[in-house]
Amino acid sequence: MDTMAIVGLAYLETLRVQAAVEARLADVKLNNELLRLAVERKHAGMATSLDVTRAKVQLESEKQRLLVARNEDDRARLNLIRAIGLSFDINLVLTDELKIQKIPEQTIEEALQIATENRVELKAQEKRERLAELSLSSVTMERVPSLSGSGNVGMIGSQIPDALTTDNVQLLFSIPIFDGGQREGRISESRSLVRQENIRTRDIKYQVGLEVRDALLTLGSTQQQVAVAQKGLRLSLKELNFASQRFAVGVATNVEVTDAQTALAQARDNLIEALFNFNASRVNLARAQGQLETL
Repeated sequence: MDTMAIVGLAYLETLRVQAAVEARLADVKLNNELLRLAVERKHAGMATSLDVTRAKVQLESEKQRLLVARNEDDRARLNLIRAIGLSFDINLVLTDELKIQKIPEQTIEEALQIATENRVELKAQEKRERLAELSLSSVTMERVPSLSGSGNVGMIGSQIPDALTTDNVQLLFSIPIFDGGQREGRISESRSLVRQENIRTRDIKYQVGLEVRDALLTLGSTQQQVAVAQKGLRLSLKELNFASQRFAVGVATNVEVTDAQTALAQARDNLIEALFNFNASRVNLARAQGQLETL
Protein backbone atom coordinates (compact mmCIF):
# COMPACT_ATOMS: atom_id res chain seq x y z
CA MET A 1 0.00 0.00 0.00
CA ASP A 2 2.79 2.42 0.88
CA THR A 3 4.59 1.53 -2.34
CA MET A 4 1.51 2.37 -4.37
CA ALA A 5 1.20 5.71 -2.60
CA ILE A 6 4.88 6.49 -3.18
CA VAL A 7 4.59 5.74 -6.89
CA GLY A 8 1.38 7.77 -7.14
CA LEU A 9 2.97 10.79 -5.48
CA ALA A 10 6.06 10.45 -7.69
CA TYR A 11 3.78 10.44 -10.72
CA LEU A 12 2.02 13.58 -9.51
CA GLU A 13 5.37 15.26 -8.85
CA THR A 14 6.38 14.52 -12.44
CA LEU A 15 3.10 16.02 -13.66
CA ARG A 16 3.77 19.07 -11.50
CA VAL A 17 7.22 19.79 -12.93
CA GLN A 18 5.93 19.06 -16.43
CA ALA A 19 3.25 21.70 -15.91
CA ALA A 20 5.94 24.05 -14.59
CA VAL A 21 7.92 23.60 -17.83
CA GLU A 22 4.82 24.43 -19.85
CA ALA A 23 4.23 27.52 -17.71
CA ARG A 24 7.83 28.67 -18.20
CA LEU A 25 7.49 28.18 -21.97
CA ALA A 26 4.39 30.36 -21.89
CA ASP A 27 6.30 32.98 -19.89
CA VAL A 28 9.16 32.99 -22.41
CA LYS A 29 6.72 33.33 -25.29
CA LEU A 30 4.96 36.20 -23.54
CA ASN A 31 8.25 37.98 -22.80
CA ASN A 32 9.28 37.67 -26.44
CA GLU A 33 6.05 39.44 -27.36
CA LEU A 34 6.66 42.12 -24.73
CA LEU A 35 10.21 42.63 -26.02
CA ARG A 36 8.89 42.98 -29.55
CA LEU A 37 6.35 45.53 -28.32
CA ALA A 38 9.05 47.50 -26.47
CA VAL A 39 11.25 47.59 -29.59
CA GLU A 40 8.34 48.75 -31.75
CA ARG A 41 7.42 51.47 -29.25
CA LYS A 42 11.07 52.62 -29.14
CA HIS A 43 11.20 52.88 -32.95
CA ALA A 44 7.99 54.91 -32.79
CA GLY A 45 9.56 57.22 -30.23
CA MET A 46 7.13 56.19 -27.48
CA ALA A 47 9.59 54.11 -25.42
CA THR A 48 13.18 54.37 -24.31
CA SER A 49 16.22 52.14 -24.49
CA LEU A 50 15.66 51.44 -20.81
CA ASP A 51 12.29 49.90 -21.63
CA VAL A 52 13.89 47.62 -24.22
CA THR A 53 16.72 46.66 -21.88
CA ARG A 54 14.29 45.94 -19.09
CA ALA A 55 12.29 43.67 -21.41
CA LYS A 56 15.47 41.84 -22.45
CA VAL A 57 16.49 41.31 -18.82
CA GLN A 58 13.04 39.90 -18.02
CA LEU A 59 13.22 37.59 -21.04
CA GLU A 60 16.64 36.22 -20.01
CA SER A 61 15.36 35.70 -16.48
CA GLU A 62 12.45 33.63 -17.79
CA LYS A 63 14.80 31.60 -19.99
CA GLN A 64 16.84 30.82 -16.90
CA ARG A 65 13.74 29.68 -15.05
CA LEU A 66 12.86 27.50 -18.04
CA LEU A 67 16.23 25.76 -17.88
CA VAL A 68 15.77 25.08 -14.17
CA ALA A 69 12.25 23.74 -14.76
CA ARG A 70 13.46 21.37 -17.50
CA ASN A 71 16.21 20.05 -15.24
CA GLU A 72 13.66 19.41 -12.48
CA ASP A 73 11.44 17.67 -15.03
CA ASP A 74 14.25 15.32 -16.07
CA ARG A 75 15.06 14.50 -12.44
CA ALA A 76 11.39 13.86 -11.58
CA ARG A 77 11.09 11.45 -14.51
CA LEU A 78 14.16 9.54 -13.35
CA ASN A 79 12.72 9.29 -9.84
CA LEU A 80 9.40 8.03 -11.23
CA ILE A 81 11.12 5.43 -13.40
CA ARG A 82 13.09 4.26 -10.38
CA ALA A 83 9.94 4.07 -8.22
CA ILE A 84 8.17 1.98 -10.87
CA GLY A 85 11.22 -0.21 -11.44
CA LEU A 86 11.58 0.36 -15.19
CA SER A 87 14.69 0.77 -17.31
CA PHE A 88 16.17 4.27 -17.38
CA ASP A 89 16.51 3.98 -21.18
CA ILE A 90 12.77 4.13 -21.85
CA ASN A 91 11.01 7.20 -23.21
CA LEU A 92 8.53 8.04 -20.48
CA VAL A 93 5.36 9.76 -21.73
CA LEU A 94 2.77 10.89 -19.17
CA THR A 95 -0.83 10.62 -20.31
CA ASP A 96 -2.43 12.68 -17.53
CA GLU A 97 -2.36 16.30 -16.49
CA LEU A 98 -2.87 18.17 -13.25
CA LYS A 99 -6.50 19.20 -12.98
CA ILE A 100 -9.31 19.48 -10.49
CA GLN A 101 -11.43 16.38 -10.04
CA LYS A 102 -14.97 16.09 -8.77
CA ILE A 103 -14.94 13.98 -5.62
CA PRO A 104 -17.88 12.65 -3.61
CA GLU A 105 -18.45 14.30 -0.27
CA GLN A 106 -17.84 12.17 2.81
CA THR A 107 -18.55 12.73 6.44
CA ILE A 108 -15.96 11.78 9.04
CA GLU A 109 -18.06 8.79 10.05
CA GLU A 110 -18.40 7.54 6.47
CA ALA A 111 -14.70 7.98 5.78
CA LEU A 112 -13.73 6.13 8.96
CA GLN A 113 -16.14 3.30 8.17
CA ILE A 114 -14.56 2.85 4.73
CA ALA A 115 -11.10 2.81 6.29
CA THR A 116 -12.17 0.26 8.91
CA GLU A 117 -13.46 -2.04 6.18
CA ASN A 118 -10.47 -1.73 3.85
CA ARG A 119 -7.25 -1.10 5.79
CA VAL A 120 -5.27 -4.33 5.49
CA GLU A 121 -3.11 -3.78 8.56
CA LEU A 122 -6.20 -3.20 10.71
CA LYS A 123 -7.81 -6.42 9.50
CA ALA A 124 -4.61 -8.35 10.14
CA GLN A 125 -4.32 -6.92 13.66
CA GLU A 126 -7.93 -7.79 14.45
CA LYS A 127 -7.20 -11.39 13.41
CA ARG A 128 -4.15 -11.49 15.67
CA GLU A 129 -6.21 -10.16 18.55
CA ARG A 130 -8.91 -12.79 17.93
CA LEU A 131 -6.27 -15.53 17.80
CA ALA A 132 -4.83 -14.38 21.14
CA GLU A 133 -8.32 -14.44 22.69
CA LEU A 134 -8.95 -17.98 21.42
CA SER A 135 -5.59 -19.10 22.79
CA LEU A 136 -6.48 -17.67 26.22
CA SER A 137 -9.88 -19.36 26.12
CA SER A 138 -8.26 -22.69 25.22
CA VAL A 139 -5.76 -22.53 28.08
CA THR A 140 -8.40 -21.40 30.57
CA MET A 141 -10.69 -24.31 29.65
CA GLU A 142 -8.00 -26.73 30.86
CA ARG A 143 -9.25 -25.97 34.40
CA VAL A 144 -12.67 -27.47 33.67
CA PRO A 145 -13.20 -31.11 34.77
CA SER A 146 -13.63 -33.51 31.88
CA LEU A 147 -15.64 -36.71 31.45
CA SER A 148 -14.72 -39.22 28.80
CA GLY A 149 -16.13 -42.63 27.99
CA SER A 150 -15.12 -45.63 25.93
CA GLY A 151 -16.41 -49.09 25.24
CA ASN A 152 -15.98 -52.14 23.02
CA VAL A 153 -17.82 -55.35 22.15
CA GLY A 154 -16.09 -58.51 20.95
CA MET A 155 -16.06 -62.33 20.85
CA ILE A 156 -13.85 -64.66 22.92
CA GLY A 157 -13.30 -68.38 22.39
CA SER A 158 -11.23 -70.92 20.43
CA GLN A 159 -14.04 -71.68 17.99
CA ILE A 160 -16.71 -69.41 16.59
CA PRO A 161 -19.67 -71.58 17.59
CA ASP A 162 -18.40 -71.69 21.17
CA ALA A 163 -17.34 -68.01 21.30
CA LEU A 164 -18.79 -65.82 23.97
CA THR A 165 -19.71 -62.20 23.62
CA THR A 166 -17.67 -59.82 25.72
CA ASP A 167 -18.22 -56.13 26.26
CA ASN A 168 -16.42 -53.41 28.16
CA VAL A 169 -17.57 -49.91 29.13
CA GLN A 170 -15.34 -47.30 30.79
CA LEU A 171 -16.00 -43.83 32.12
CA LEU A 172 -13.15 -41.50 33.05
CA PHE A 173 -13.80 -38.37 35.09
CA SER A 174 -10.75 -36.09 35.33
CA ILE A 175 -10.40 -33.14 37.72
CA PRO A 176 -7.30 -30.99 37.14
CA ILE A 177 -5.94 -30.16 40.58
CA PHE A 178 -2.23 -29.50 40.50
CA ASP A 179 0.28 -29.31 37.64
CA GLY A 180 3.09 -27.38 39.26
CA GLY A 181 1.68 -24.01 38.27
CA GLN A 182 2.31 -24.56 34.56
CA ARG A 183 -1.32 -23.95 33.63
CA GLU A 184 -1.56 -20.70 35.57
CA GLY A 185 1.66 -19.57 33.96
CA ARG A 186 0.26 -20.22 30.48
CA ILE A 187 -2.96 -18.39 31.39
CA SER A 188 -1.04 -15.37 32.64
CA GLU A 189 1.08 -15.39 29.50
CA SER A 190 -2.01 -15.62 27.28
CA ARG A 191 -3.73 -12.80 29.14
CA SER A 192 -0.66 -10.62 28.71
CA LEU A 193 -0.63 -11.39 25.00
CA VAL A 194 -4.33 -10.48 24.70
CA ARG A 195 -3.68 -7.14 26.43
CA GLN A 196 -0.77 -6.44 24.09
CA GLU A 197 -2.86 -7.19 21.03
CA ASN A 198 -5.68 -5.01 22.38
CA ILE A 199 -3.24 -2.11 22.78
CA ARG A 200 -1.89 -2.63 19.26
CA THR A 201 -5.42 -2.69 17.84
CA ARG A 202 -6.32 0.57 19.59
CA ASP A 203 -3.08 2.17 18.38
CA ILE A 204 -3.73 1.16 14.77
CA LYS A 205 -7.34 2.36 14.93
CA TYR A 206 -6.16 5.65 16.41
CA GLN A 207 -3.53 6.05 13.69
CA VAL A 208 -6.03 5.21 10.95
CA GLY A 209 -8.50 7.72 12.38
CA LEU A 210 -5.80 10.38 12.52
CA GLU A 211 -4.74 9.74 8.91
CA VAL A 212 -8.33 9.83 7.62
CA ARG A 213 -9.20 13.03 9.46
CA ASP A 214 -5.99 14.74 8.36
CA ALA A 215 -6.53 13.66 4.73
CA LEU A 216 -10.11 14.95 4.73
CA LEU A 217 -9.07 18.31 6.18
CA THR A 218 -6.24 18.65 3.67
CA LEU A 219 -8.51 17.70 0.78
CA GLY A 220 -11.05 20.35 1.72
CA SER A 221 -8.33 22.97 2.10
CA THR A 222 -6.68 22.17 -1.23
CA GLN A 223 -10.01 22.42 -3.04
CA GLN A 224 -10.33 25.97 -1.75
CA GLN A 225 -6.70 26.66 -2.71
CA VAL A 226 -7.38 25.62 -6.30
CA ALA A 227 -10.41 27.93 -6.50
CA VAL A 228 -8.40 30.87 -5.13
CA ALA A 229 -5.47 30.14 -7.46
CA GLN A 230 -7.75 29.98 -10.49
CA LYS A 231 -9.26 33.34 -9.61
CA GLY A 232 -5.79 34.80 -9.05
CA LEU A 233 -4.68 33.60 -12.49
CA ARG A 234 -7.69 35.23 -14.17
CA LEU A 235 -7.00 38.52 -12.38
CA SER A 236 -3.29 38.38 -13.28
CA LEU A 237 -4.12 37.90 -16.96
CA LYS A 238 -6.46 40.87 -16.80
CA GLU A 239 -3.81 42.97 -15.04
CA LEU A 240 -1.20 42.10 -17.69
CA ASN A 241 -3.64 42.97 -20.47
CA PHE A 242 -4.35 46.40 -18.96
CA ALA A 243 -0.64 47.08 -18.37
CA SER A 244 0.24 46.09 -21.95
CA GLN A 245 -2.44 48.39 -23.33
CA ARG A 246 -1.19 51.30 -21.21
CA PHE A 247 2.37 50.72 -22.41
CA ALA A 248 1.26 50.36 -26.03
CA VAL A 249 -0.42 53.79 -26.04
CA GLY A 250 2.48 55.39 -24.18
CA VAL A 251 0.62 56.10 -20.95
CA ALA A 252 3.11 54.12 -18.82
CA THR A 253 6.53 52.51 -19.00
CA ASN A 254 6.98 48.77 -19.24
CA VAL A 255 7.68 48.61 -15.50
CA GLU A 256 3.98 47.99 -15.04
CA VAL A 257 4.11 45.32 -17.73
CA THR A 258 7.10 43.64 -16.09
CA ASP A 259 5.42 43.67 -12.70
CA ALA A 260 2.22 42.28 -14.19
CA GLN A 261 4.14 39.55 -16.02
CA THR A 262 5.92 38.59 -12.78
CA ALA A 263 2.57 38.43 -11.02
CA LEU A 264 1.21 36.25 -13.83
CA ALA A 265 4.13 33.82 -13.54
CA GLN A 266 3.55 33.60 -9.78
CA ALA A 267 -0.18 33.02 -10.35
CA ARG A 268 0.62 30.15 -12.71
CA ASP A 269 2.94 28.62 -10.14
CA ASN A 270 0.29 29.02 -7.44
CA LEU A 271 -2.25 27.17 -9.56
CA ILE A 272 0.18 24.35 -10.37
CA GLU A 273 1.07 23.97 -6.70
CA ALA A 274 -2.60 24.03 -5.66
CA LEU A 275 -3.51 21.36 -8.23
CA PHE A 276 -0.59 19.20 -7.12
CA ASN A 277 -1.59 19.51 -3.45
CA PHE A 278 -5.20 18.68 -4.30
CA ASN A 279 -4.34 15.52 -6.22
CA ALA A 280 -1.75 14.50 -3.63
CA SER A 281 -4.40 14.83 -0.94
CA ARG A 282 -6.63 12.52 -2.99
CA VAL A 283 -3.86 9.93 -2.98
CA ASN A 284 -3.33 10.35 0.76
CA LEU A 285 -7.05 9.97 1.48
CA ALA A 286 -7.25 6.85 -0.68
CA ARG A 287 -4.25 5.42 1.15
CA ALA A 288 -5.75 6.28 4.55
CA GLN A 289 -8.94 4.46 3.54
CA GLY A 290 -7.18 1.50 1.91
CA GLN A 291 -8.66 2.30 -1.52
CA LEU A 292 -5.64 3.13 -3.66
CA GLU A 293 -6.60 0.41 -6.16
CA THR A 294 -9.89 2.17 -6.95
CA LEU A 295 -8.46 5.70 -7.25
